[in-house]
Amino acid sequence: MTGIYIHVPFCKRKCPYCDFYSVCRPDLYEDYTQAVCRNIEAFKGRDIKCDTIYFGGGTPSVLSAEQVDRIIDTAGKCFALCQPEITLEANPSSVDREKMSGWRKAGVTRLSFGVQSANDRELGFLGRLHDFSQAKSAVETAAQVGFRHISCDIMLGVKGQTLESLWDSIESLTALPVDHISAYMLKIEKGTAFDCDEMRNAVADDDMLCDMYLQTVGQLASKGFLQYEISNFAKEGGKSRHNLKYWHGEEYIGIGPSAHS
Repeated sequence: MTGIYIHVPFCKRKCPYCDFYSVCRPDLYEDYTQAVCRNIEAFKGRDIKCDTIYFGGGTPSVLSAEQVDRIIDTAGKCFALCQPEITLEANPSSVDREKMSGWRKAGVTRLSFGVQSANDRELGFLGRLHDFSQAKSAVETAAQVGFRHISCDIMLGVKGQTLESLWDSIESLTALPVDHISAYMLKIEKGTAFDCDEMRNAVADDDMLCDMYLQTVGQLASKGFLQYEISNFAKEGGKSRHNLKYWHGEEYIGIGPSAHS
């Protein structure tokens, strides 16, 4: 079956390491929602069966529950949705109980939180708008409103990060009600705020990144999170069906300003 990827190109603030396309334009949220619905409607009548929808970013969680509901409802009218896994990426600084409850009622089945670290100093270096206490509260609230599938991102190689602080971050994340962890190695991308020699010299070198990655794989396995592709780890039943479409070479439709099919 086909997957649907929806790129939401908005952020409250651009992270200094990110080279994904995004803008800080809340005045465009509604125009964007209408445009996505129009693009989805172009597929009506083509009898396309879909079993995953993935809202990626940017920061999809800046959209209201009503806007997400409208997009999902339009998809349901234009595609044959078959028990879909519907994932929405979320920033802990742009969620609350009411919004998450609204997303769940709209049909979202899975939230993916960009936590990145349980260490507030490391979060500050990454330019994140949340601290770990806020991230912890967001994940716990997501579980309380009924989300069974919750993922957290963690970043390896941050300035000042050690094997010990990484260990502590993984311990903190795996203690939360999550069934999926994505672990990414920090890479200095061209054109970002981190694109300078000072930053290249400050972050972990290749040898340290290798040690961090191997430690992460082993530590997550000991917590029941088994690796199912390079950066993703899941408990039984927690694999991202949408992620697997890319790895298995299955079909997907990209909608949004920086998406491809």
